[in-house]
Amino acid sequence: MADTNKPNIVRSDEDEVVFRNYTRQRLVDAFEIVKPDNWKDRIEATVPSDADLDLIDAAVVFFVGSSINWEENKDGTYTVCAAGYYADVGA
Repeated sequence: MADTNKPNIVRSDEDEVVFRNYTRQRLVDAFEIVKPDNWKDRIEATVPSDADLDLIDAAVVFFVGSSINWEENKDGTYTVCAAGYYADVGA
């Protein structure tokens, strides 16, 4: 007979790895850093020097289908660009 006093343990979606070894929440947080006003538009953002570019690339690929291109700026920050969802789907 099952022990009905034991709490059910449910794995949180926040802990589930969904893409390239990252959780959905980490991907959401990374995408927020570079997301344009309309998330489907071309992406061009400046991110800090300690930004995790692999994570940002995974987030952009996960949400819009584009890989990022990045360039280091003179001040150590990075400019991150990606075609965006509209360009990737041919809209």
